[in-house]
Amino acid sequence: MNASVLIADADVHAARDLERELASRGYSCVTVTSGREALAATRKRRFDVAVVDMSLRDLRGYQLIPLLKDMCAGTKIIFSTSEHSERIEKTARETGIVFYAIKANNMLEILCAVSTAVKAKRREEEAERVIG
Repeated sequence: MNASVLIADADVHAARDLERELASRGYSCVTVTSGREALAATRKRRFDVAVVDMSLRDLRGYQLIPLLKDMCAGTKIIFSTSEHSERIEKTARETGIVFYAIKANNMLEILCAVSTAVKAKRREEEAERVIG
């Protein structure tokens, strides 16, 4: 089964580049530019991983993360930003993300984070099946 990835980023070009790279590696992707669209997409299907950018059209990424977690607790969330500061990183990490990425030409880092998050999710699902 292909892993599913939600990409939430107001930067359409960056989101499409990430989607193209992930799709070429076999991931099923949905790309949105706002928190409202991200929540609507999550109501329609479950995602293994969400890559949530700091800047969305209608809210900050760290505001979206708790809402996504309420809807789909098992989704692994990667936070990305081009507006890095210690305050932003602290706020994002307090939401329980699995990875914090500074976007400045770090596509490979984000791709690796998605792969790692999917593997962790699969291990958790297998443990749940075994334990019952």
